Amino acid sequence: MHRCIVRRAVPEDAVAICDLHKASVRSLCAGAYSPEQIEAWLAPRRADDYRKAMTVGGEMMFVGECARRIVGFASIKASMLTGLYVDPDMAAAPAGFCFTRRKRMRDATAPPSSRCKPR
Repeated sequence: MHRCIVRRAVPEDAVAICDLHKASVRSLCAGAYSPEQIEAWLAPRRADDYRKAMTVGGEMMFVGECARRIVGFASIKASMLTGLYVDPDMAAAPAGFCFTRRKRMRDATAPPSSRCKPR
């Protein structure tokens, strides 16, 4: 059983966040959008976009990690949740639950209660 945590994203996470975002949308949104719509949405996305968003774009990003692997991310801008994506292989697992359970996502120093253990 792996311990999952939610932590503040850092610029070095940008590649993993970008890859996860694309995998999540391609898998979990496939029933709601056509393949052409999904690819049009994802085509311009680059790791540098996420890096800029979290450094100069005014977004706070958080990642969920299980076994040191990023399995989800959330983005907050102006106190509004603007994105929440999970690894498609973890969508039904505690990875998504970790984000929704965290009460103080905007506080990078949130207490250890923000940690989730798979059940």
